[in-house]
Amino acid sequence: MNAGLIFISILHAASAIIFLRVIAIDIILYVCAALFVLTTYLSYKEFIKPKVWELEKVGSEKEIKDNKTIETSEAISSSKDDKNEEGLRNRKPIVDNREGFKVIYESDKKMRIEEKTAKPLLTTWYLINLALFTFVLDLSFSPIFKSEENLTFARLGHVGPNSAKVFFRIPPHALNVTIDEEFDYSILKKEKIIIKHSEIQFKGQGAYKNQLTWISEYEHDFPSQNDDFTGYHELTSLKPSSLYYTEIFIKNMPNSIAGIELKTAPATDSPTMLTFGTGSCIKPNFPYFPGSAPHISGFRQMAKHSLDFIMFLGDFIYADCPFYYGSSLEEYRRLYRQVYTAEDTKNLVTKTPMYHIYDDHEIVDNWDKTQNPPYGNAIKAYWEYNGSPNPVTDINNNAFYYNFTYGNIAFYVFDTRGHRDNEEKPDSPEKTMLGAKQKAHF
Repeated sequence: MNAGLIFISILHAASAIIFLRVIAIDIILYVCAALFVLTTYLSYKEFIKPKVWELEKVGSEKEIKDNKTIETSEAISSSKDDKNEEGLRNRKPIVDNREGFKVIYESDKKMRIEEKTAKPLLTTWYLINLALFTFVLDLSFSPIFKSEENLTFARLGHVGPNSAKVFFRIPPHALNVTIDEEFDYSILKKEKIIIKHSEIQFKGQGAYKNQLTWISEYEHDFPSQNDDFTGYHELTSLKPSSLYYTEIFIKNMPNSIAGIELKTAPATDSPTMLTFGTGSCIKPNFPYFPGSAPHISGFRQMAKHSLDFIMFLGDFIYADCPFYYGSSLEEYRRLYRQVYTAEDTKNLVTKTPMYHIYDDHEIVDNWDKTQNPPYGNAIKAYWEYNGSPNPVTDINNNAFYYNFTYGNIAFYVFDTRGHRDNEEKPDSPEKTMLGAKQKAHF
């Protein structure tokens, strides 16, 4: 391999690894693509380059001595031979193609042999680069093709001392019906979701359903297509610091959608110790590992701990990494479904309440344009999947900030994107990230 190919291919491999394991942004994707194209071109040039031997006929010592003896006579007859030599020089090389090589007779005394040889080192190195670029394409473009429309799950939202919000997504697929272009979604209005709960004495008791005493049973409308088949139900009249088991199922269907255990918060103002987790900035399958199921390693680590709740502080999806996937409502919804499809996510959110606030990547990088497009579609998808199970907010007035207490500990969650001034606005005491209404609420 020549030095240029080695240098370019190493740069490509390095950029691919950085993209897959460190930071998946558009500029690295474009650099990686350009380097791979160049690596492919240079590799092709190396593949077709034959191994060459050049041979030249040389006379014996006697022939050389005899040649010197007759040098004078040759000089006399040189004018006669000039035409013959000129003809030899102008003669086209004779090519003799053989199996695996060819012989090129350039003159009576010179010949060249070109052999097509296997190049295992070059082949292996190119295949490594090809595999890395394939992984880059998979991480970049697979979100476009994975709609996850059949995602069915439930999770815990805000859990207070006397109430708890249980979120669910139940698509028509859960009814065991065929969904096609002619499907009549109006029939879903006849279906009902049943949510019931029971107080339990110890964790894991929910597995023994036959021994439970159900406190109440609620009938909920089947989730609407307008909300991407998401919804939530708030359990009320609960006791502080108590364990409950909640089951969700479709009316007149035998199998449950989900069973969730929860523990209510301590009574308001009671002395409290708690353990909670915080997180932000996740992307399924990143850092990338080829052939693995959708995973979120940070959630997997959180699930190993006994947490009272989790505060997720934004960038739950990346609508713009490694490039902007689109501004439609479905584009945003699909990214949320992909996160919740991961088993790491399901395992965490079914046992630990999670509070949310959005940040820029739920809309687009460095968002500072208040409610201008695509804010509307982005925030609706956020509300459907992450915002609705939060503590009470005034969504009609675009107020996604909120506060709550856990025992005698108060929390306030700020919205630092929807009310901030544009970055280009000159700095002054009036320039804000929160807006007057939010600061007054705080």
